[in-house]
Amino acid sequence: MTTQKARIEPNQETKVQSVHRRLSELAHQSGPDAKLPTVSELCLSFGTSRSTINDALEQLEAQEVIRRRRGSGIFVSPKITNRSIALLFRVDFFRERVASPFWDILWSKFILAAQARSEIRSDSFTVHILHAKDGRLQALDDHLTRLIETGRISGVLGVGLELETVEWIRGQGVPVIGFAGLGQWHVVISGEEIVRLAAKHLIERGCKRPRLWIAGHYVHIVDWRNPAIKQEASLDRDVEAFREVLEASHLPFQADRVWSYAQQMDPPLLQEQGAWAAERLLNEGLAEETDGLILTNDLMALGAMKVLQRSAAGRKIQVATHANKGAATLYAFDDVLTQVLVDPEEIVRAMFQLLDAVMAGKQPEKDFVTIGPSSLTLPMKASR
Repeated sequence: MTTQKARIEPNQETKVQSVHRRLSELAHQSGPDAKLPTVSELCLSFGTSRSTINDALEQLEAQEVIRRRRGSGIFVSPKITNRSIALLFRVDFFRERVASPFWDILWSKFILAAQARSEIRSDSFTVHILHAKDGRLQALDDHLTRLIETGRISGVLGVGLELETVEWIRGQGVPVIGFAGLGQWHVVISGEEIVRLAAKHLIERGCKRPRLWIAGHYVHIVDWRNPAIKQEASLDRDVEAFREVLEASHLPFQADRVWSYAQQMDPPLLQEQGAWAAERLLNEGLAEETDGLILTNDLMALGAMKVLQRSAAGRKIQVATHANKGAATLYAFDDVLTQVLVDPEEIVRAMFQLLDAVMAGKQPEKDFVTIGPSSLTLPMKASR
């Protein structure tokens, strides 16, 4: 696989890309077999050169969006609704030593959504598992590479993609929607909304001295080329949400009540982060001055709860944490935990909606869409 040397910033659009987008939108609005304006008319309408129009038309023809008939004109392809979408999923997400069941749920939601769309919209799908070595993605397989190079893939939904892969796919004129990694556009979980909802709930339940523990993993793409910026920006938003809720409730914010591995480039496993934080809380006598804990990850919460529940002081602390709808990760602690649920189905739905918009020639207003909590479940003891 070859990579593009020129790097285009996410918001930067070339003349050909702009014309490609507008022509694609016109084709989808006109419908299958509709006749489009001539090249000369398009030049006048778009205020650009024949070479730019022809370059965009060549891409659209390769992607089977339009057909050019010598002596007859330019027509919308009858296959315009029969798009081929590639689902790319990195396999090491399932193979980590303590892998989250979230990935299995997300995978199943992708497959169900793809099957439904195949029946309703005649879209076709290919599924590709991406392999990694030493933590880095390997090159795309030859079959997928040929499909993309020959214009037989209309769009890509990727989970865990890296910069080199994304830039190469973009260079072929194929839009990429990413999650838990990179993409031309992204769907991200809103960590700050999880923190805000959890903090409000604990304060409503009488907590006056809560702490915030932030998991050390990437939750938002800010800069494609600087992982440290990703971590710092995400950390800042989570902390700011915590501060805002405390101040709105007339409670003091203290920076030392926020603990995180998020600024480390190679943090420990999430369960270990939670367990070590809980042990520190108990061993340093901090439990007595803590009546609430907010955690931004369910696996981190699992590690913390295993430690806290062994101590009388730990059992007195109210805990609210991120969790995933449909996952049984925290089942053993349902009676004592407040869970702020994120629905994997909403992530899949948002990724498809973004891809639909882009393939229809529309330019999303933002490079990312955030998914907030879908619901909150109370401890079973409290709800009885």
